[in-house]
Amino acid sequence: MAKCNLAPELRDEYLRRAEFWAHSGEELEACRQYFDNYLFCDRSENWADPDNDFPDSPPTKEYHCTACGERFSASKDERPEYFRLKHNDTTRCPYCDRSVTVKQMGRIRGGLNLSQSTAVTFINVTGSGAVCLDSCIVFYDYNRERNPGYADMDVSHISKRRYYMEQGTVMEWRRCIAAMPSYISVAGEGGWEEATNVQEPFQANVMYGYDGFGYLVGLDKLERSQLRYSAVVKYFADYHNLDITEPKTPVRLFVKYLAEYALNNRIEMAVKLGLPAAAGELVRDGRKNTRDLDWTANTPAAFVRLNKADAKVFFADPSLVKLGWYHKLNKLGAVKSMKEAEFIAARVGFCTVETVQTAIKYGLDLRALASRMGDGQTLGVWTDYVTMGETLGYDFSRRDVLLPKNLRERHDAAAKALKIMDDSKKTEAYQKRRKDLEKKYGYTCDGMSIVVPRGIDDIVREGKTLEICVGGYAHRHVEGKTTILFLRHERRPERSWLCIELDTRGRIVQIHGYKNEGYPHAIAPRERYKEWLEQWQKWYKSGSLRDSKGKPIIKERRKSA
Repeated sequence: MAKCNLAPELRDEYLRRAEFWAHSGEELEACRQYFDNYLFCDRSENWADPDNDFPDSPPTKEYHCTACGERFSASKDERPEYFRLKHNDTTRCPYCDRSVTVKQMGRIRGGLNLSQSTAVTFINVTGSGAVCLDSCIVFYDYNRERNPGYADMDVSHISKRRYYMEQGTVMEWRRCIAAMPSYISVAGEGGWEEATNVQEPFQANVMYGYDGFGYLVGLDKLERSQLRYSAVVKYFADYHNLDITEPKTPVRLFVKYLAEYALNNRIEMAVKLGLPAAAGELVRDGRKNTRDLDWTANTPAAFVRLNKADAKVFFADPSLVKLGWYHKLNKLGAVKSMKEAEFIAARVGFCTVETVQTAIKYGLDLRALASRMGDGQTLGVWTDYVTMGETLGYDFSRRDVLLPKNLRERHDAAAKALKIMDDSKKTEAYQKRRKDLEKKYGYTCDGMSIVVPRGIDDIVREGKTLEICVGGYAHRHVEGKTTILFLRHERRPERSWLCIELDTRGRIVQIHGYKNEGYPHAIAPRERYKEWLEQWQKWYKSGSLRDSKGKPIIKERRKSA
């Protein structure tokens, strides 16, 4: 996470430099494309004519297009297709041919009930090449009394966060904004606060209608800035499958990416070397993965911690998964070169470290084992078989026991025997661990609760419901090798929602929901519920304090109450 480091004596001056945060009329005008277009409809004065004062004037509807500003009339005889339109119907303007939604003025109280707002980050560049980002809430107010000329009305905006970036320097200022579809204002005293770490400008907020994404205006200006080699466009194209040069592309993590690049331009190297996932981990989670990558390196080979020969093989088809797997295998002595690693991967995929360790333990050559097993699934079955066999006391000094011809049959028999032996013992033993986990981690706050699994079945059921692989961790959880917890809504503690894995030191390893958030633009739970998770972690790391009724004592909240 990029830390703000602008010199203190410059912070107030830079915040108040109007030219840093100025937006041209052209830039503000560009924001119109982010809003829906409407076709406002009024009934004419002769709509109801009981005295027949207007015999030659049939009832009409008066239309006003917000996209182009044109006005026109429609009756049963003239433009009947428009005359028949109802509130919220979709059509096309006869003048500009843009898609528009019909709004009856009587239904929206003359515009009082209608407004639009969105999140936009304006990009500016100073004469010295510094990048200034002004993240704003931009909105339209359709109140007819205040804005009679819809197509001509100004786009209103208010700044939410501001950023200053140059090579080696980043800074963020933020303030609280009260923003809803019907109004927008600066909350509280409206003062700017200096941030310690650079954060994204917009957070998902269901109430206010924001999804955490925002539009970019002025992206082309980066080409004349100190950050022109950031490879930010390539990063979003390769890692997020987004073309951020398209004006209507909503973007997240743009600000954090630029900040990371400003402080360490090796992120550009990661993207251009075909490892956008490495940049993504750094930007999204602040994870540098120093085991596999050297973020101080000056050459591609040194960056991925490989010699030149292995680097040449690796960069022919780079992958962060392959790199991490190779380093693990190499450290264990299972492979000596990237070619060997690719040989194994071509036959069985990226097998687990557990498989490698098992093979080494019994003096098996991993290349020969891979060739014998044929595919990764079979190799995984063998690993499970050996693990279970060790518990059951199998004699693996015998070759025919270690590498049986009927592997699947022997595996299933071992699993059945192990289940019969384990169920009674482990269920009884786990209950003590369960009580300890509930005492340490059980927590309810702000409508969310941490629930401890009652046993193996709970974890297996959670995996099936959420369609994630947590069921495979069930025995490890019962044995105390890892900890599986459920994050549930307080009112629906029985309903599956999010699953958390902690390591033996109580650190979050992973947190996932349905299908591991496998849908476009999904926000990782670790980020979406960051504040709540940090509060929970702080609580249990401080001793899991509870009151006389067993409720968690949250010191900060008790002080503020």
